Amino acid sequence: MQGLFDWARLHRITFSSELTRQIGDGFSARRDDEDAFDALIGLLGMIEVVDGHRLEYPADRDNDVALEGWILGQIAYAVP
Repeated sequence: MQGLFDWARLHRITFSSELTRQIGDGFSARRDDEDAFDALIGLLGMIEVVDGHRLEYPADRDNDVALEGWILGQIAYAVP
């Protein structure tokens, strides 16, 4: 989980003491902690989009592949 702390330092983000504890604990083995980890990674990705470090859409827009967890810039597809 050191990578998360490195990322925060690089992006000048300060984690709360509770989040720092959860990251340090590996988000524990509790069933609902997987959701907390996923939410954190999603938030960090959104921060990268807002800061201009990541595209808000897939680089290969011609590839009609569903991407799990992709949030910003998602194109709505017509459902037959």
